Amino acid sequence: MLALKLLIRNWRSGELKLLGVSLILAVAVLSAIAIFTDRLEATLLIQSNSVLGADTVVAGNHTYASAWEKDADKAGVKHTQANQFMSVVYAGDEMRLSAIKAVAEGYPLRGQFEISDIPFTLKPSEIQVVQAIPAPGEVWVDSRLFSALKLNIGDKVAVGDYELKVAHILIREPDGTNPMSMFGARLIMNIQDLPQTRIIQPGSDVNYQWLLAADSQTKLNQFVEQLKPKRLMSLKSFCC
Repeated sequence: MLALKLLIRNWRSGELKLLGVSLILAVAVLSAIAIFTDRLEATLLIQSNSVLGADTVVAGNHTYASAWEKDADKAGVKHTQANQFMSVVYAGDEMRLSAIKAVAEGYPLRGQFEISDIPFTLKPSEIQVVQAIPAPGEVWVDSRLFSALKLNIGDKVAVGDYELKVAHILIREPDGTNPMSMFGARLIMNIQDLPQTRIIQPGSDVNYQWLLAADSQTKLNQFVEQLKPKRLMSLKSFCC
C-alpha cells in the first residue's frame, strides 16, 4: 500500500509524467533513427549496385556455364552478360585503341545508360537516359573516341572484321569503375554482333561477366553460395 501511495503522490506531483514523456520521446527518436538508417543503407546499396550494373557480378577469363542460367531462373534471380576487352577501332584512315564492352539484352540490371548526339555535353536537355542497349549492327561510342576518329552520327566504325553504325554518343554507363575505362576511348556494342567481329580467339584477353540481381538480397546470397562449388568445378575443368 505504501508503494501505491508513493506512486500516486509522485504522479500528482508531475515527476512520473515527465519521466514517462521523456521515455516515450526517447523510444520515438531511437525508432526514427533506426528507420532512417535502414532506408539510407538501402539507398546506398542501390546506388553502389548501379555502379556495378548489377547486385553481384561473376567475372573471369572464360565464359560461365550456360546451365547456370536455368539455375538462376529457378531461383528467381535475374541475369545477363557482358564481355569486355581491348581492341583497335577503325574509321576511315583513323584508328584508336578502345575499351569495348559487348552487352546482352537486359543489361544493365541496375543503373542506366546516358546517351546523346552531342559529344562532351553536360546539358540535361541534350542527354537521354535509357535502360536499353545498342541495337544489332549499331554501337555507342564515348565522346573521346567520337572525336579521335573524327566521326559523325551515322558513320561506320570497324570493330575487328565487322562494321557497325555509330548510333549515339555514350555519356555515362554503369560499371564506370571498369579498369579498362582508364584508356579513355570506350565503345558499347550488342553481344549478338560479337561473332562477326572475329576478335575473340583462343587465348584472347577477355573479361567475361555474368551479372545477377534479385528483389531479395537473401535469395541472391543463397544462389551465389550454391553457385560457388559449381564455379570451382568449372575452373578446374577449364584449367586442367
